[in-house]
Amino acid sequence: MYQCPVCMNDERSRSSPLVSTACGHVFCHACIVEWLRAQGTCPCCREPVQMDDLSPIFLQQQQNAAERLSFTTPDHAADLDILVAKLEGGQPLTEADLPALTGLRDSLASIEMTGVAQAHEDRDKAIRQSVSVQNDMRSLMSSLSDESKNRLALLKDHVGLQQSFLDAEKRVFGLEQQLLSEKRDILLLMKENLTLRELAKQAKAEKGELEEQLRGMTGRLEAAKKEQIGIVTRKLSELNMVEERMNALINRLGSRDGSS
Repeated sequence: MYQCPVCMNDERSRSSPLVSTACGHVFCHACIVEWLRAQGTCPCCREPVQMDDLSPIFLQQQQNAAERLSFTTPDHAADLDILVAKLEGGQPLTEADLPALTGLRDSLASIEMTGVAQAHEDRDKAIRQSVSVQNDMRSLMSSLSDESKNRLALLKDHVGLQQSFLDAEKRVFGLEQQLLSEKRDILLLMKENLTLRELAKQAKAEKGELEEQLRGMTGRLEAAKKEQIGIVTRKLSELNMVEERMNALINRLGSRDGSS
C-alpha cells in the first residue's frame, strides 16, 4: 500500500485518489491540494507546482468510471459552482464568465478523453485476464477429470460474472456519455444565452443611435419648415407691395382721364 508523504497514512491513501506532480512525486489528492494552497511547492523536492500540473493515477484494475469523470481541479469546480449559483439566482451571465465557461469546456473534453481511453484499457485488460484464466482451466480439466467438472462450473460462473461486469460497465459508460452530452448542451445554452444578451445590447445601442438620428432629422425639418415659411411670407409681402403700386398707378391713370 502506497503511503502519502504528506499525511503518512495508508488508510487515507487507500480511500483518497492519488495524483502525481510534474516532478514525478505521488500524493493523496486532498493532501496535495491543501498543501499547494498554503505552500505552492512540491513537499518532496520543493519544485514549484500548480494545480493544473496534477495528474490522476489509477492504481486499481477496474476503477469506477464515474469517479474518473468526476475528477477536476478545484478551480474548475469552484467556477462551476459560481455559474450554477448565478443561474439559480436568476443573475445574467456576462463576458467575465466566458473564461470560466471555456475552462469548464476544456476540462470536460479532457475528462471525456481520459475516461474513454481508460475504460477501453480496463476492458481489454479484463478480457485478456479472462482468456488467461480460461486457458488455465482447460489445462487443469485435461489432467484432472474429476476436478474438471468443478473447474468448468467455476469457469462458467466466472464468465457469467465477467459478462455481467462488462454489461454493467457498458451501462455506466452509456450513462457517462449521456451526462457529458447534457453538460455540453448546458454549456451551449449558456453560450447562446450570452450571445442573445450581447445581441440585445447591440440592438439597444443601435436603437439609441437611430433615435438620436431621428431627433436630428426632426430638428433639421423644423428649421427648413421655418425657413420656407419665412420665404413665403416675404414673397407675399412683396406681392402686396406690387399690388398696392399697381392700384396707385391705376388711380392716377383714372384721374388723368377724368380731367381731360
